[in-house]
Amino acid sequence: MDIASPGLSDLLERDSALEQLRAQLVTCERVCGQLALISGEAGVGKSSVLRALAAEVGADARFTLGQCDDLFTPRQLGPLYDMLPTLGTGLARALESGGTQAGLFPVILSAIDSLPPGSILAFEDVHWADHATVDLLKFIARRLQPLRVLIVLTYRPDDVDAAHPLNSLLGQLPARLTSRICLEPLSAAAVTAMASAEGRDGEELYRITGGNPFFLSELLADPAAGNQLPMSVRDAVLARASRFAAQRPLLDTLSASPEPVLEPVVRAVERRLRIEALNALEAFGLLRRDLDMNVCFRHELARRAIFENLPPHERQACHRALLAAHLELEGEIKHSLIVHHAAAIGSAELLLEHAPIAARRAAALGAHKEAASHLELALQHVDATDVETAARLYEEWAYHASLFEVSDRVFDARNKAIELWRSLDRPERVGDNLRWLWRLYWYLGDADRAEAVAAESLTILESIPPSPELTSAYALRSQMNLLKGRRAECIRWGRRALAMDQKFSDRMIQAQASITVATAMLFDGDDAGREMMQDALDMALEHGLHEEAARAYTNFSEYAIVTGDWPLAERLIREGLAFDVKHGLDAWTTYLRGRHAQFHLGRGQLEQAETLARAALDCEGQTVLMRIPARLVLATVWSLTDQVAARQHLDELLETAMATKEQQRLTPTRLAIAQHCYLRDDLDAARVQIAALRSFGTKVLRPWDAGALQVWSARLGMPLDEDLAPGSTRAQVLEIRGEFSQAAAIYDASERPIEAAMVRLAGARAGQRELAEQACLDFASLACAAGEKAAGQLCAVKQRRSKRRGPYRAARQHPLGLTGKEVEVLALMAEGATNGDIAERLSRSPRTVETHVSSILGKLNAANRLEATLRVVAEPWIVQG
Repeated sequence: MDIASPGLSDLLERDSALEQLRAQLVTCERVCGQLALISGEAGVGKSSVLRALAAEVGADARFTLGQCDDLFTPRQLGPLYDMLPTLGTGLARALESGGTQAGLFPVILSAIDSLPPGSILAFEDVHWADHATVDLLKFIARRLQPLRVLIVLTYRPDDVDAAHPLNSLLGQLPARLTSRICLEPLSAAAVTAMASAEGRDGEELYRITGGNPFFLSELLADPAAGNQLPMSVRDAVLARASRFAAQRPLLDTLSASPEPVLEPVVRAVERRLRIEALNALEAFGLLRRDLDMNVCFRHELARRAIFENLPPHERQACHRALLAAHLELEGEIKHSLIVHHAAAIGSAELLLEHAPIAARRAAALGAHKEAASHLELALQHVDATDVETAARLYEEWAYHASLFEVSDRVFDARNKAIELWRSLDRPERVGDNLRWLWRLYWYLGDADRAEAVAAESLTILESIPPSPELTSAYALRSQMNLLKGRRAECIRWGRRALAMDQKFSDRMIQAQASITVATAMLFDGDDAGREMMQDALDMALEHGLHEEAARAYTNFSEYAIVTGDWPLAERLIREGLAFDVKHGLDAWTTYLRGRHAQFHLGRGQLEQAETLARAALDCEGQTVLMRIPARLVLATVWSLTDQVAARQHLDELLETAMATKEQQRLTPTRLAIAQHCYLRDDLDAARVQIAALRSFGTKVLRPWDAGALQVWSARLGMPLDEDLAPGSTRAQVLEIRGEFSQAAAIYDASERPIEAAMVRLAGARAGQRELAEQACLDFASLACAAGEKAAGQLCAVKQRRSKRRGPYRAARQHPLGLTGKEVEVLALMAEGATNGDIAERLSRSPRTVETHVSSILGKLNAANRLEATLRVVAEPWIVQG
């Protein structure tokens, strides 16, 4: 570890901060991961505290530091590159491969997990962090507990306003594992003591410096200047730098780079300046080496002071010198740095050449805001390039920008790209940009304009020879039809995309179209969709198409749940949740947790269903759409257990579903409200929901939903729609015919107790009074208070409360199938305990503990202890009583 020792003033009045950090270091070494936030103004001593903390690291542990830099567009995952010597070559290869966040972040997590307990990873100046680094820190923070390392973040609060992206990180840090240390300037007494030791006027120094340790150190470093120095630190730094006139040209040039400069670049600058100054500037402490031996200023304030003092034409010369040196480098070029210097000098040629490359590299890491920022710099000089390059800049910027804003600027850029492509007579590009406009209008809910540009896109693309653009348009149109319930149209467009893609072999299009078509087939009652969906899932997993794999797990598991294929549903949910958590696919994780809750609700396991639904809804920052499954489960459980808030929750959910204008959201919500009203003998209110479903249109319903609409029409004495009969299941057909006992028996055999109880209740109300008592028993065994009440209206003898043991049955199986002892073992694993520790604490043999651990990994579909622990971090309900 090559890191300078703190100076004389740097650690004054910092004992409390260091003691807190030492305590966290002990905790992370022995128990679980920790995170420390060190905040304070520039020069207050954050870096000095880090240097002192580095000396506390144990003999076997590691200390590594990554720096965030003040670039026009920050380098993506910049701190991580600084840490590569510590984190290993495996991570270096992963970074070089240009993977996405979903693929890269688990590799980073694994590299951190491989560090010895008690290691420290310091991210300095995160107020300058790029969005990819902020996302990485969120990812690590949510999985920090099992890592046994101390993560330290330093930042300047004054540089973090209300709109700063860092706020989204600071608000989500795990409170139990996080300490917040705010470093204040030195007191007047401390400054006076230091000044007296140097024979200086402490009162005057305190007035000039305000107690800032860096300012103080800079002023004390030049005794000859006395106390008559100017009051700004810039002048203090410049006064010291002026003593090195021979080396000053190099110092000035390097001040134009906000991040450490590669030594070959520094040497190239020296040759251009015809001086040898680096060694002398290092010896005098103005420059230093970082952990990767790159050259940087001892303090950022010194760099800024020197750079800001330069007249504009000299600043331009410094940028030009660094730019020329970077361009002369052999091997890998830092395109983001070239963009930074080119932007400073206004070089249209270099920006137009390097900004798109830098943008693509940023996007590969999921840093789409940085990608858009690079492209925006190039767009400032769009008039200096050819029409084709300009069109590509507009469309690429519009794509990246649309991932975080759907604004007039994005529409304008798309339309500008369309205009330019039209002028070049490039119909395939015009059609592709119209396809993206279609998606933008869909995001806004403007269906008419969306359909109009979609039609124009297809008209143009189909008028020319087949192209990848047309294939993408077919795949997307297939997915849009699926969302609208037009399954035949979905399958038709999806198959056209797949047939055309045989010529272009785009794996993403293949997976997307295959999953969409397979979903439509499954929801149309075609079992052939099962094999197609499994093949698509396998392809997505094999080729690292993480989001498409998550989509396959979600769609396939929904089909398995609504059709009552419990073994298939359980496998898909178990594998899917492990996959989503492992790859940090938070939105998809929330959606699949809702399906997990739906799985237990379908099997009548109300307590587990409520536990899982609440856990899914506790996740912050998820979209309305991703929360719908969990919200519906929770509302249904509340309805069945007769909780007061049930109807309000159902009505709010209906309002959300109506806003989507998607039948797949509306149908289950209205059916749930109809059931709620039916159980309370409010048949007119139930009829309102069924009538609304029928008026909306039944042709888009899935077969079992169409059958359910028939069943509810019969239960409520409403006319039956004969056109819906082919969609009914065997049990639904039997109930419609009045064969209630036989229908209930089918539900009993398929482990669908709520459906069985509802059929018997309907039979009792239809006049088959012998079913009333069994309906009461069914609802009582489920602890369905509302259902028991409804059935009790037809029962001569009420079920005794003593049979219910509270709102739920006392003994419930764990939603993941864990035994009580396995929950205890998993909780200790999550705390960082080894098998030996667990055996000692639970008074079990090591072999028994190994058996428990093996069983836990299997039930959680976890490859190792880290993945199991990450499940607990992501889903703490797993080990909560």
